[in-house]
Amino acid sequence: MDDNQKIIDNTHYKLAKTVAERFSAFTQVEAVTLGGSVTTESVDQVSDIDINVYTKDFIPLYLRKALVDDLGTTCADLDLQFWDLGDEWYHAGTGIEVLQAAAQDQGSILTQVDELIDGLEEAMSNAGFKVKLYG
Repeated sequence: MDDNQKIIDNTHYKLAKTVAERFSAFTQVEAVTLGGSVTTESVDQVSDIDINVYTKDFIPLYLRKALVDDLGTTCADLDLQFWDLGDEWYHAGTGIEVLQAAAQDQGSILTQVDELIDGLEEAMSNAGFKVKLYG
């Protein structure tokens, strides 16, 4: 790893730590995880950081918005509800991508994943491919 890579890693990790600490202050938070290219050696100047905040109960939107505004954003999509309640936003200074996901019943998540995989298998089969993605 060259010196430039170390600087990038330090900048990304410092911001990730700040975001994780801020979300951890909410009593609803059970876990904060780090993902994306920063968790590998492929991080570079345009890399984002994926932070997943798992909660036992919803953090009210006004509190999430205040935290995001305080940290600074270039773009924020709050209160997303396609899969489950969550937020996605990008930090103004580094391009960090933050994903805040509300907790739900694990069985429900597994059901959604199974349905998605079944749909992919069916679509690929209809296109003439023989495929079994898992199981």
